[in-house]
Amino acid sequence: TTLRLVLRNHWLTEAPHLRGLITVPMFTASNVDVLHGTGLAASWLDVPLRSAPTVSLSTAGSTLDLDAPSPIDFELDGDPAHAGWHYFLAASVTGQSPGTVLPGGVLPLVVDPLTEVFGMLVWSPELAGFFGTLDQSGCARARLDLSGTAMLPLALAGRRLTFAAWVRPEFGDLTGRPSTAVDVLLR
Repeated sequence: TTLRLVLRNHWLTEAPHLRGLITVPMFTASNVDVLHGTGLAASWLDVPLRSAPTVSLSTAGSTLDLDAPSPIDFELDGDPAHAGWHYFLAASVTGQSPGTVLPGGVLPLVVDPLTEVFGMLVWSPELAGFFGTLDQSGCARARLDLSGTAMLPLALAGRRLTFAAWVRPEFGDLTGRPSTAVDVLLR
């Protein structure tokens, strides 16, 4: 049996410590052995369960160089049941949690001023495909291309841009569902 987890770089502290959420350094690839047993011989994982989105967002580019930004291509993959649905790809610099509640689900990013700027520039060539209609396979492609801009502020180094899409069957109605989120490290 294989259990695939999406891990974030957060720790949840509990009693006897103060309850809180702590950001920790980036994870590196690792394996966890879960052993069957009872008492002290047993292993366990305490993970929240979420329903799996039926639309996924992915990118091969996980970093963006601030001094010479290269284009980042995104793929939005659904299924044929989503063919003809409308989508918009949103961005945030404040992360995925707690997310933004929309009719039908939670978009896994926090709306912030960057989200609003991207929304205003959605028709610009720098944000090609950030708004559109899914093809007959329920898929779409988008590209973030900041290569024509001057050097981005180095103060952003180490921050993450979070991207997620919202797909909906009707253009004028926001009722829909979220994609998975993708983080891009600024360096």
